[in-house]
This record gives sequence, C-alpha cells and structure tokens, in this order.
Amino acid sequence: APAPVVAPVAVAPVVVSAPVPAPVAAATVFASTQEVSDYVVSSYRALGAEKGAMIQGVLTGMGFANINDVDPSRWGELKAGIEALKG
Repeated sequence: APAPVVAPVAVAPVVVSAPVPAPVAAATVFASTQEVSDYVVSSYRALGAEKGAMIQGVLTGMGFANINDVDPSRWGELKAGIEALKG
C-alpha cells in the first residue's frame, strides 16, 4: 500500500487586537414563562401523545426536569429542540 501523503501545516501568526466587548444579551424567544408554557402545551397537542412525550427528552437533554426551570437564556434552545421533533 502506498504511504500516506502528509501535507505541511502552516501556522498562522498570532495577532493581538483590542478586547472584544461583552455581547449584549440576546432578546429571548418568548416574552414570559406563560408564553413558554403555552408553546410547550400547544406543541404537545400538535405532536400527539406519543411524539409529544418526547418533549420531556428535550428538557432532560438540557438538564431540566420541568419547563418552569428552564432559564430564559435557554428558551431558544428549548424551542429549537421541540421544533426538531415536529420535523
């Protein structure tokens, strides 16, 4: 078998720049915990009982047992996970 060809690796120079300002908190996907709850309930109904039960897996995967425990900064992640279930 022919020997593998190894390409040389170029090292990029290190560039020092001014500090990057802290990002401004992004707007949350929902305006309130009630909106989150309404979205999850309506998603459950739209998915049906079998697929709707998979919403708990989304929460568990995020490290939460209850939708009320999800921090507003992670509501977008929750919504994305539920939307993925909808296909």
